[in-house]
Amino acid sequence: MPQPVVAQTGEQWMRQTERRIGLLERRPAQVGDRFTNDGVLWTRTVPEAVPYITPTLTGFINYGGAYHGAGYVRSSAGIVVHTGLISNTGSNSNPYSVPVGYRPDGRVFTGTVNSSGIGALVVETSGGVSVAGAPTWASLAGLMYPAAGVATWTNITTFVNNFASYHLVDPSYPPAAFWMDQYGRVWFRGMIYRTAGGIPASDTVAFTLPSALAVEAQIHLPEYCNGGIAALHIVGNQFVVKASTTGVVYIGLSKCAYVASSVRPSSTFQKLRMTLSDWNNYGSTFPVGAIAVFPDGIAMMHGLINSGTIGPNGQACFTPDGISPDNAVGPANTGNDVYLAVASGVLARYDITRTQALASSPLSAVSPVSGAAGWRSLNGVNYMIGS
Repeated sequence: MPQPVVAQTGEQWMRQTERRIGLLERRPAQVGDRFTNDGVLWTRTVPEAVPYITPTLTGFINYGGAYHGAGYVRSSAGIVVHTGLISNTGSNSNPYSVPVGYRPDGRVFTGTVNSSGIGALVVETSGGVSVAGAPTWASLAGLMYPAAGVATWTNITTFVNNFASYHLVDPSYPPAAFWMDQYGRVWFRGMIYRTAGGIPASDTVAFTLPSALAVEAQIHLPEYCNGGIAALHIVGNQFVVKASTTGVVYIGLSKCAYVASSVRPSSTFQKLRMTLSDWNNYGSTFPVGAIAVFPDGIAMMHGLINSGTIGPNGQACFTPDGISPDNAVGPANTGNDVYLAVASGVLARYDITRTQALASSPLSAVSPVSGAAGWRSLNGVNYMIGS
């Protein structure tokens, strides 16, 4: 067996892992196969996929068709993951509740795609899940948070450029805070707002994270704000609100999960390159399209891609074999998910579809069905892998 070569950067690590997987394993990698950064095959450390819990919906029904039904599950690391596309019957804004063990330890307020373009989902500490506004349909995909008692939150106490924690305005929302879990994933809770100054005329730093939580290369993230889409990015350890953000009364943080560069190279997760279809990696100093898969079954997309002149629609890329969203909710032929995205600083949407051509090794096509031509971030598309 060739001797391991220690990777120095995330890009080298990804290339090396791909090469070593090819040397050591001649079949497509199956869910549960994990490789360290030196290419050595792990034992099966990921548990079998736990089926989603199907809630009883009130005032909503599952959207149907090829889309997942509503469901939620808790990973072995204590992260609660929701999925599904639901339709509003016009009688309720609270489609379901989650029991103890699946509730957050502070109110979650985060963005989602709905029939109006963008909206918000709220999860209360009492377990109630609500859909803000009165959309015809709303996506639950991408809603995830640490269960109560799992995270050790660090409040963000130092803000700049007139930003502050929204907790000061409305104490029913938790203080803006962050937490890095055992796999190096950084999670946020709460909201921020700008005390004065209106919409920033240029990209504006809101706060600075500890250096250990810095990103390896600049990432872009979508969230909800009072005016619609909040276009955010993290460069180094600075959390930046982009000038294209359409509101400043409050900005959610819960969707801004990412992987700190300090844990890479690391054997706590594998990172696999996305296969682009007609699109290209954005290039320069921005990360390439990839997906990180963790031992608790959560997958997090990563990178910046460019549509060039082909426009915002069409198939952008495929996830690696076996790294598709869970198909356990609804009939066997369902599995499509809808995710909030940011493209060239404005609102966009991804649809991830399951193909059944190879049922034992399904591919997930990531199709950008809305948004501007130009750059499009993959960060913020997070889900539980299927069985």
